[in-house]
Amino acid sequence: MNTTTLFAISYVLLWLTVLTLACAVYLIFRYLGTMISSKGRRGEEGPELGQEIRSRVIEDIQGVSWILGRSSKQLQLIFFVSTDCRSCKRAMPFLAMLSEKRQSVLETILICRGKMKSLPRLVERLPPTVKVVKDEYAKISTNLNISNVPFAILVDSSGAVLVKGTSFEAVSNEIDSHTSQESATVASSAVAG
Repeated sequence: MNTTTLFAISYVLLWLTVLTLACAVYLIFRYLGTMISSKGRRGEEGPELGQEIRSRVIEDIQGVSWILGRSSKQLQLIFFVSTDCRSCKRAMPFLAMLSEKRQSVLETILICRGKMKSLPRLVERLPPTVKVVKDEYAKISTNLNISNVPFAILVDSSGAVLVKGTSFEAVSNEIDSHTSQESATVASSAVAG
């Protein structure tokens, strides 16, 4: 091989390396930008803490009507997901466990947007206590000012927002605090009676 051929090969390899690195840098900045921008907006999303959300009648995938924002139980967890969101798929076991564990005080509504053909795979392991609602055109999400998923709103029976956001620990702690308050009230009235 002569030097001209070696130079041409090294020149092509150099440009392939530069293009590969440029693509990698672009993808890293895009990922970081998405991550940073979504974390900044998440605290501002949804209704304000303490604010009552406007109740509305919604229908689940079984055809049963429910009132979003008002519950016959002590608490209502409204959980927003997308069918093509990996984080949402990872949150499903937590949602199933929480719904089963606290079904006496918690009504759980899962609001799904995205491709509805993927919905059965997303919700296949959820207990029947979780009401699954299609939000194909993101009407419910838009009305509640929610653009990023997964996102949770925990409301009391009157519809006042207790917790919102993506912290499953905060949601679980709030549910536990309401459950322990109810237990303490029942215990004190039993002692008084």
